[in-house]
Amino acid sequence: MTGMKLWVDDERPAPEGWCWVETSAAAIDVLATHTVTEMSLDYVLKHGDRTDTVLYWLENHPDRWPQHVHAHSSSSAACRLIEHMVVQLRPVP
Repeated sequence: MTGMKLWVDDERPAPEGWCWVETSAAAIDVLATHTVTEMSLDYVLKHGDRTDTVLYWLENHPDRWPQHVHAHSSSSAACRLIEHMVVQLRPVP
């Protein structure tokens, strides 16, 4: 079974072939119900929503982690934060 690519961003549209969601709740819904093999995250979403919510959810659902997780925020600090969180929260194989 082929997995999907998940793009989480409230402003920038997803690249061709990616499923685009604009909230952490929508991202969690996709992760809970589909096989996601690759995910790319912006950090800050609208109305105080942030993608760290997604990463904390994944910490509690280790079987749902995508093989590849990327950061695409326009803020280099936010990208570093996402990358750090992935390293800290991803289950050890």
